[in-house]
Amino acid sequence: MSEHAGSPALPGAGGGELDAAAADEALALVRWLLACAGEDRGIALTETGALNRALVREAVSRRPEWWDTDVVGPPYQEAEIRPLAGLHALLGRGRLLRRRGRRLLLTARGRELQQQPAPLLETLGRALPAAGGFEAAVGALAIGVLLSDGGGSAREIATAILPALIAQGWRADDRPPVVDHVRPIVDELLWTADAAGLVRRPRGGRPAALTEAGRFGLRAAMSPHDRTPATTPRPARSRSRRSPHAASDDRGARPQSW
Repeated sequence: MSEHAGSPALPGAGGGELDAAAADEALALVRWLLACAGEDRGIALTETGALNRALVREAVSRRPEWWDTDVVGPPYQEAEIRPLAGLHALLGRGRLLRRRGRRLLLTARGRELQQQPAPLLETLGRALPAAGGFEAAVGALAIGVLLSDGGGSAREIATAILPALIAQGWRADDRPPVVDHVRPIVDELLWTADAAGLVRRPRGGRPAALTEAGRFGLRAAMSPHDRTPATTPRPARSRSRRSPHAASDDRGARPQSW
């Protein structure tokens, strides 16, 4: 029996349902960051546009498994906390936060969805893959593996999706990708999904596990017709290596490198 048994179920656009208590638990950090951005002046940013030190340390206090403060002391910058950096980018891709100068502000969309867990999770699921190119192809295929297998390590997922990437025609220097090209992209996706409550990634390199909320949200990243990744791009084709953006001809052309 679910530990959240008895709490109300939330309907989703994809036809699924989600336990309300599970959604609240998964979205705790996302909602906290949205709430910070919704304050009078939003979130102060550094000169490089990163989250400020005080907020980074507060995030780590909320997710202490991300940083061993007792051993190495508190973190100094967002770049040290990969899940938080990924979440910052994810909320921007989802148009929930926007930057104005040295401030990070809550958008009208973010304010609308902040207390609507079902559409918020679906927005996070759709925004999880990168916007285009090879990283988007990797992300969309990785989401398919998460939904079918329920989790896995970055290397396991990269290995599983590699044949599909090769079949799509992705190349680098005229060579197909290998696992070590794909694994770092999957690794970043898993850290970001962990921060968003879509997966749980334990310490010690153990495999990530899809959460109930994650299954609900990531279904939104899939096509409603055939449940294949809706965001998987196809590499553009070109006539020659010197003109990677040229239109394809009838003789069959080389896929564009990533």
